[in-house]
Amino acid sequence: KNDDGFYQVYYDGLIPWITEAIKTLSARLSGVEAAQTQQSREIASLKEESEAKDKKIKDLEERLERLERAVSK
Repeated sequence: KNDDGFYQVYYDGLIPWITEAIKTLSARLSGVEAAQTQQSREIASLKEESEAKDKKIKDLEERLERLERAVSK
């Protein structure tokens, strides 16, 4: 309270706390961004693998179909 009985905030005392909070949040954000980048790379890699496997399955299905046609003649 000040001399008049009103509450007041000593803002100069808050500056170090706010500064540390901003540093902490910035570090956390950097960590989240790095994790997101890594996850995006992993997702892209898994998509490529999936597409390659899908193509291989399609090729094998076509080969099997040709073999079945050749055997049934």
